[in-house]
Amino acid sequence: MTFDNHFNKYLNLSQIVKDATRKNNILDKIFTNCSNFYASHTILSPVGKSDHNCVLVKPKCYYAYTKVESRVVTKQNLSEHVLDRVRVKQYTMAGYVLYE
Repeated sequence: MTFDNHFNKYLNLSQIVKDATRKNNILDKIFTNCSNFYASHTILSPVGKSDHNCVLVKPKCYYAYTKVESRVVTKQNLSEHVLDRVRVKQYTMAGYVLYE
């Protein structure tokens, strides 16, 4: 029994890489138990001096990262009167005093 068949039989995993990653062999393997969640893989050229091709796998529900707008937050120096009012609001809820 081959290594891949062992995974399939005992661990219920399937291999999603079906194309050669080094010469004519599939040496770079990805095993999963939810293969239906992934789009078909893409074989890319090697990185640096490697003789293995890269394997790109994306989930079917892949959403590209969207940049979040930045915002400016201004720090304010509050007077003691304002801080006292905040403390009162903090310690009362629906008319009941929580702390004295």
